[in-house]
Amino acid sequence: PGDDNRYIYFSNRAACFNQVGEYTRAVEDCTIALTYNARFFKTLYRRAQAYERLGKKAHAIADLEQLLVLHPNNSQGREYYNRITGKVPATADGAAAGLLQPAPS
Repeated sequence: PGDDNRYIYFSNRAACFNQVGEYTRAVEDCTIALTYNARFFKTLYRRAQAYERLGKKAHAIADLEQLLVLHPNNSQGREYYNRITGKVPATADGAAAGLLQPAPS
């Protein structure tokens, strides 16, 4: 029997790793968290932050695009995306080139 909150535990630990500058460990924990719940916006946001700090801007942008596909009205994710790219992404119903598709339910 699994613990349905495992994604929260890993995502929260990733937030702690981001706070202390352990960005590689934050990416690892976010990746694990996403295996339990690929739709949790905080995990995608936190992994994008870690990727950006590791100098992996393309990975950060991909996570933010995924976040906005899944949660198009997430203002925090949209502001971060706008800052990192300098542009405005398409909405989920306005298929922009390169946007990742939502994970199957």
